[in-house]
Amino acid sequence: MTIARTFFALTFLCTCAATAVAAADVFPAESWEERPPAELGMDGAALSALSESLGGRGCVIRGGYVVHKWGDQAERGDWASSGKPVLSTLLFFAIQEGLIAGVDFRLVDLGWPLAEKDRAMTFAHLANMMSGYARPEPPGEAWAYNDYAIQLYQQSLFDKVFKEPPRDAACDPNRLGALGFQDGLEFRTTNRRMSASVRDFARIAYFWRHKGRWGDRQILAQHFFDEYQRPYVPKDLPDTQKAETNDYLGIGTYGGNSDHFSHFGPGIYGFNWWFNATGRLHPNTLTWPDAPEDTFMSVGARGNNSVMIPSLDLVLVSAMGDWGELEPGNPDNKFNRHLKLLVLALRDQPASEGQVTIRQWGPYTPSFSSGAQHDNPFLAPFSATVTRPDGTSFEMPGFYDGNGAWKVRVGPGMRGHWTIKTHSGDPELDGKDAAFECVGASSNQHGPVRVDPDHPHHFVHADGTRWFHLGYECDWLWALDMDKPDLPVAGPFLDKLAANGFDLVVMNVFAYDCDWRKGTTGPDDYGPPMMLPWPGTNDAPDHTRLNLPFWHHYDRVIQAMYDRGIQAHIMIKVYNKMVNWPAKNSEGEDLYLRTLVARYAAYPNIIWDFSKEAHRDKDAEYKLGYMRRLKDLDPYHRLMTNHDDDGLYNKGAFDGLLDFRSDQQHENWHEMILKQREQHNWPAVNIEFGYEWGAGGEKDCTYEVVQSAEEQSRRAWLICMAGGYPTYYYTYTAWDVIRPNDTPPGYAYMRTLRQIFEKTAYWEMEPADGLVDHGYCLANPGKEYLVYLEKAGPVTLKLDAAGKPMQATWFHTLTGETRDAGPVSGTPATLSPPVDWADAPVALWLFRKSH
Repeated sequence: MTIARTFFALTFLCTCAATAVAAADVFPAESWEERPPAELGMDGAALSALSESLGGRGCVIRGGYVVHKWGDQAERGDWASSGKPVLSTLLFFAIQEGLIAGVDFRLVDLGWPLAEKDRAMTFAHLANMMSGYARPEPPGEAWAYNDYAIQLYQQSLFDKVFKEPPRDAACDPNRLGALGFQDGLEFRTTNRRMSASVRDFARIAYFWRHKGRWGDRQILAQHFFDEYQRPYVPKDLPDTQKAETNDYLGIGTYGGNSDHFSHFGPGIYGFNWWFNATGRLHPNTLTWPDAPEDTFMSVGARGNNSVMIPSLDLVLVSAMGDWGELEPGNPDNKFNRHLKLLVLALRDQPASEGQVTIRQWGPYTPSFSSGAQHDNPFLAPFSATVTRPDGTSFEMPGFYDGNGAWKVRVGPGMRGHWTIKTHSGDPELDGKDAAFECVGASSNQHGPVRVDPDHPHHFVHADGTRWFHLGYECDWLWALDMDKPDLPVAGPFLDKLAANGFDLVVMNVFAYDCDWRKGTTGPDDYGPPMMLPWPGTNDAPDHTRLNLPFWHHYDRVIQAMYDRGIQAHIMIKVYNKMVNWPAKNSEGEDLYLRTLVARYAAYPNIIWDFSKEAHRDKDAEYKLGYMRRLKDLDPYHRLMTNHDDDGLYNKGAFDGLLDFRSDQQHENWHEMILKQREQHNWPAVNIEFGYEWGAGGEKDCTYEVVQSAEEQSRRAWLICMAGGYPTYYYTYTAWDVIRPNDTPPGYAYMRTLRQIFEKTAYWEMEPADGLVDHGYCLANPGKEYLVYLEKAGPVTLKLDAAGKPMQATWFHTLTGETRDAGPVSGTPATLSPPVDWADAPVALWLFRKSH
């Protein structure tokens, strides 16, 4: 069974739009409120079949109401390993409260006398079963489902971080105590395993499903769930070696041995949750093939499990259930069969034959055929009226895709029933209908990026998830694998970028060649490329037709980026790469622009950019007219910008037309972002602030201007500390010479920058360099401060607005290492970074415990 999976074959008629919406914000008070299954769009008989198959005791929650329950709801029992995600939840509370700096906090810094090989061990290693404790491997080098490591995890949290008994720590009213347990939590004296009733564990599961929110309170910041509620163990991580358990700390076990239960974790396990993804041992099949992709579970011995399916607003809690063995990827496994029953219980009636179900924000492309003869099918008028579930509609341009097929690509942003009706002068294409049901989004899809209306210098996804712009320029990305549909080079390259924190790639639609490496100078030189967007040659193209193999390949690249949650910042034109573009305002230019909108606007990860280095075109009216045409054509209104057109930006020509400023600055990085933010209240992005050299050093380059990785990091920090966003360049992936297998050190530095900023509420801070005696400062005065020093040394801060003491943490901005700086009070306050960091670049974060 493939990733196409049975979930789509089920084509269940999800009644989310009519039933779950009203209940989405319901939370239990003193007790869970119950509703008949039918009222929440569920089949009571199917739920009864599920509970009979499971046995034990349990309940199903939809929209905040109990729609089915069986067994004693108040009986407390040991939840075994389902309690492990509770440990990770408490870890996130500890970070939120400033008790430790982050998931990468080292255990040795808590005073544990760790063996030399284990001194790099962090909380993240423990929570992801790759700590190496009691095993032969160092942290991070092998997977072992390790209950000795979990014992170390719980003791570190309760005894050394919270310094409270487990029940006091967990049930604090500002932590899980806010959930209002009916029967209360209990913890064993020895290994601190948790006991709870079904109805109380259901509160914990519902808390996870709502990403830390309870009622109108965000008890635990959502960013912990956005970052860590996903597979975290690398898919290629090997298993631990065969070896005896070496519990040299003498701490004992949480319940099992140091290598037991499952070897399936790599690719599907993260912070003690199990996810519906492909893994090392089932690379082509989801963990539970018949469940929605955003399903995740807590899994404990003796059938003590919980299931969360956010897209369907479903929670299932099962104590002592008959789940069988965890066998990811096996459709006949009891886990998968039970989840299939749960999904089928949503079907009030069988789906009609041919019913199409599409994920929210997932593109759908119905095809319509005509046998009519067209002199030029690419110019034949074809479009569609697309009607949303709420009755509103928009016009979408269609496109000819060869072999007598015309298509319309739709990206639904609203759950419910969508319809499509075509328009064409060709009777065989006119008035044709299509329809589909839009259900919940995949777990890694948060909708299109937009400018945050509350913090207009920053971005946010449509579902409210924060988006920290960390771009990567690879202009010729589309030129990789043009003759290989499975993208054997581009796919792993995109995986590597995503793993290093890059969430956007700046790329051309097309470029021809670079004058500094003219012609094909080697196998890694992709200019001139294998294919053009048009028939003919670059010297003599036919701009009134399209070269469909080029566009089919570009489709695959955009889809690959969408699948990985990477934004595609598309530069529609480029003026210095030898392209023979269609004549301005010509029929060919209109075809090119319509094709871009028709094929790609439906993807939520699209950002439009008129041109790379647009200042090279001096015709301001043409550029403004082109952007207006694009805006009129695109019914989704994807973000739009224009690269490096300072003259028109500074005159305000783009105000009200573009969504953010993208620039190219090679000096005064901090000052330029500050100036641009003052000029207009929108995000400011520096695309092309430097170029990291290759492994051979300064002379190892494709272009004569290069910098070290450390200098790249410094410049990126200066941009971010002005409240802007960076886009990174590597000399061997920037232009037509591409070496995607390289992993320059700048990747890790950029990942560290991202990780540090995402610990903060960066969108609430403003540049405030006047608050420090040197260096750079972002501040939300009295609540949070972030300071960057190009060289480590004492720094003095004005904390007049702070009032109460603040927590402080030092970061080494190259290695990512953290050091606790303790509570800080008084103003001005002078703090010194760790002396063993010498003159390294450092950041200092001050925050309230309630941050």
